[in-house]
Amino acid sequence: MNKLTPVALITLTALLTFSGIAFAENATKGTGKAASSSVKEARKDAKSEVKEARKEAKEEKQELKQEERASTTAKKNEMYKQPLRNLREESKAKEKSIWDKMKDMLKTATSSGARKEIRGDAKDEIKILMEQKRASSTAVRAQYAEYQARQYILNIKRTLESVIVRFDDMVARMESRIAKLKSGGTNTTSVEPLLAQAKIVINQARASVQLVSNLASQATTTINVIALRAQVTTLVASTTPSIRTARNALEAVSNRLLIIAPPGPKR
Repeated sequence: MNKLTPVALITLTALLTFSGIAFAENATKGTGKAASSSVKEARKDAKSEVKEARKEAKEEKQELKQEERASTTAKKNEMYKQPLRNLREESKAKEKSIWDKMKDMLKTATSSGARKEIRGDAKDEIKILMEQKRASSTAVRAQYAEYQARQYILNIKRTLESVIVRFDDMVARMESRIAKLKSGGTNTTSVEPLLAQAKIVINQARASVQLVSNLASQATTTINVIALRAQVTTLVASTTPSIRTARNALEAVSNRLLIIAPPGPKR
């Protein structure tokens, strides 16, 4: 999924709208009441955009949680709870059949030795039945554990890849904003090196994420997905610092943009 997350959407909207206000202020300095009115309208629109972004982000987050919860519950019932329930009911029915058969045979038994043998045979059948039930239950649990591990790996892959896409999107928007500020006469020499450095660390994060993606791609074909999950988890732990560094670099660019072109005073 290449959409911005709710939090990223709010942050990016605020950054771009307030930078836009500053650009409007710088571009209209000294042009009188008309310019002041334009800036006021820009500020009003920016606040409205951020408010709407927050509302949409909150609604999207709630919808995603509900969808994920419903999907997880349905899959758990399909692969885990219902199969185990079926095994219990099937085993219970078979056990009852064994005891009923034993009772019928006991009615026709002619000696205590024969009755003892019938009871022993029934107990042996029940023992075998319980062992089969345990084996089947273990297989169901193992299959569901593999499904969970596979989903974990694929979700990690999608999440990290979407992070890089969001980073690239923010870089493109920041480049556009800097170009507009520059064309409007704002000195951008302090922010351009920060953006250049952000691109470098983003590419480093991209390389780390690609390693995770390559390994995680095996989740659809490997037999030992549980072991693969452990490998992916270890690799993700070593990838996280590069993601954090890239995020911090982008925050530095954002902060510098707000310094060189700050929003006007609240009214």
